[in-house]
Amino acid sequence: VVVGDSATREIYKIANDGQAVPLTGGLIGIPTDLAYASDGTLYIADLERRAVWKMAEGQTKPEVFLPKANARGLAVDKENRLWVVSQNKQQLVRY
Repeated sequence: VVVGDSATREIYKIANDGQAVPLTGGLIGIPTDLAYASDGTLYIADLERRAVWKMAEGQTKPEVFLPKANARGLAVDKENRLWVVSQNKQQLVRY
């Protein structure tokens, strides 16, 4: 289980013992949605920066994947395509 926390600007993985383990070093602005690809890549919608971040499994620092996505929702389909619900002119975009 992973959760986003806007107060700490962090994404946490909840360990089996219930401890919240920080994943992103506080780089995320306001995380609003999270989606995992089948290869373990985590996508993070950031309301403050209007970006989508990407963090491969085992990576210790996320990178901006879509700088102007203005995302409000994320989903990864069975073909590992990222779908973004956006407030931009094109409101549903597939990557």
